[in-house]
Amino acid sequence: MHWPRGMGANPSRFQSISDTVAWRRIMVATRSRKSVTRRTGAVVVSLVVLAAGCDSRPSAPALRDSAVYTNEDAGLKFLVPTGWTCSASAVLPSQIEREIVLAQWRMRTPVQGASVEILCFDKEQRFDLHRYHSGPSHGSKQWNSQTDPAEITINGNSATRLTYVAEISGTEMRKHVVCFRRGLRVFSFIGLFYDNDEKAEQQLQRALDSIQWQG
Repeated sequence: MHWPRGMGANPSRFQSISDTVAWRRIMVATRSRKSVTRRTGAVVVSLVVLAAGCDSRPSAPALRDSAVYTNEDAGLKFLVPTGWTCSASAVLPSQIEREIVLAQWRMRTPVQGASVEILCFDKEQRFDLHRYHSGPSHGSKQWNSQTDPAEITINGNSATRLTYVAEISGTEMRKHVVCFRRGLRVFSFIGLFYDNDEKAEQQLQRALDSIQWQG
């Protein structure tokens, strides 16, 4: 092979130039891949952080059995009888569309099936509490009133007591409700127990007698 004049007869020079060009191309491609990888990683991290930031809803409190129930948002505190097991707990929202189960417990008594729950409503909702609590709930289509609504006082706080009864699975069950009006909210304490469960009724009354409101 004849090489052009001025270039010399040694092809290694051109081989060296070719190698140098190829090496530079490899380095440029490598830097580009690293840059794309860093940008991709940054985008993934940003999306993760953004997703975490978007979920700003308050999480429900962890379920735990405590001797004292305290809800600072509601300004509520009372003693929880020994043996009650917490089965539900919620954060009090700034606005309630209809109702919310604030907390719920299962009682430990010789007769199975006793429970207690706290419902919360916005006071602005226009409905009759007596009629509302006599409606379909807790396995019964209708709760029959045992006594007329009674105005009572618990530790200096006014409340309304409602008592109902219904037959569930062939057995008579009682539903005792005590309603407090606090600011813009209404809190209903609901105790459910079978007619022959005296322990449940006693435990419910002890818890109600210990209710304290703040604010």
